[in-house]
Amino acid sequence: MINKIIVLALAIRLISLNQSLWLDEAVQVWASKLPLTSYFNSFLATDFNPPLYYLFLHQWIKFAGSSEIAVRLPSVVFGVLSVFVFYKIINLIKLSDNSKKLSVLLLATSPLHVYYSQEARPYILASLGFLISIYSLLRLKRQENDQNFALLIFGLIISFFTHYMTILALPFFLYYLLKLYKINRNKKYIYLFGLLSVVFILYFPILNKQLKISYIFFERYPVWNKVIGGFGVKEIGLFFIKFISGRVGFDNKIIYTIANGISCLLFWGLFGLGLKKHKGEAKYMNFLFTGIFILALLLSLKVHVFSYFRLFFLLPIFYLGVGLGFQALSKSWQKYVAPGLILINLIFLSLYLFFPSNQRENWKNALVFIHNEKPNQVLIMSQVSKAYEYYNSNKLNYYLIANPDYFSDSALKNNKKIALFSYGLPIFDPQDKIREQLAKSNYKLIKGDSFNQVGVEIWEK
Repeated sequence: MINKIIVLALAIRLISLNQSLWLDEAVQVWASKLPLTSYFNSFLATDFNPPLYYLFLHQWIKFAGSSEIAVRLPSVVFGVLSVFVFYKIINLIKLSDNSKKLSVLLLATSPLHVYYSQEARPYILASLGFLISIYSLLRLKRQENDQNFALLIFGLIISFFTHYMTILALPFFLYYLLKLYKINRNKKYIYLFGLLSVVFILYFPILNKQLKISYIFFERYPVWNKVIGGFGVKEIGLFFIKFISGRVGFDNKIIYTIANGISCLLFWGLFGLGLKKHKGEAKYMNFLFTGIFILALLLSLKVHVFSYFRLFFLLPIFYLGVGLGFQALSKSWQKYVAPGLILINLIFLSLYLFFPSNQRENWKNALVFIHNEKPNQVLIMSQVSKAYEYYNSNKLNYYLIANPDYFSDSALKNNKKIALFSYGLPIFDPQDKIREQLAKSNYKLIKGDSFNQVGVEIWEK
């Protein structure tokens, strides 16, 4: 059974793998090409992420190159491995065979899991490390050997040094380890606590510097706070919706509301049933999920970090909860519910894989549009320029605007035709000073287009 699901998971994650890189992926690739000294001395402090994924991608690009498919292939592998480790976890928990198959199949076909299994970003690697940590914890309860301790350390390092939000799991991991220590008094648990403490003490200066720079950035660009997530009804609602439907949207809001309403009622209803009905290790998994969710909400009262994609590593545990709820149903109900769950996954997954409008920002086609227009100059905010630079193979003349306050007529050099990327302007030019300067310099907007949120405008004099 698992072999077929693994093959299916791999096949799905290879579809549409060559779609355009979006901005964050392009920044990731650019930063991963930097010499390690430049990365640690300059870039790391300005990026609110630990360094492990960058270090990995730095070496991977040297070997495989930086094409769209090349930089995403590791995430495909991490995604498939996540499905396999999840299967190993649920084999250690008391579940019926049908519930096990359903849980693994739901993760393999999850629209959100497939999305991040196709992205050159750290989220899927952090999720894999999180799952390895859980698996090793459950294994330690059965056998306290060096292999399981080493596997736990390996999983913790991968998750904690790939994505900060996984650190919210630490109190719940320590709680579980403390229970194991009370049973056998194994000194290796004490050594593990000490190792984790030393590592975080040594890394704290970097984290502290990242936090200080991020606060300065948020103060300078207050609109960015609304983009990155926070404590609000919208962010909480998106968490429940996106865990099921992924990054898929509908132009028709009525259809969007009905489709997501039915899906949420079924999936989260089963999750709630699983939360209520089970004990032991299954109950601990649900405790882990809800505990991290609550901690993330509380943290967002101080730091704007609550967002579904930052809690993506909880997705497998969500499907475990769905499987637990499914097991609590009568067999007559199970015959109808299982196909319904899988069908919902496949519908949302197909909308993502086969409809480009539901895929990533299309900088690739935006550059094709600009090349066809043959402008004398391209204007783009420096904060969002890396995706443009990745695809600017023809080396069109472009001007980076770091601060709209200092953008003047002299930068335009009396060029007749200007292409302006409107992408990022609401955040980095909320007072619309760039367009205002273009109008003052006698330029007129003649056309514009959008490529999955990548807006481009053509101005002529």
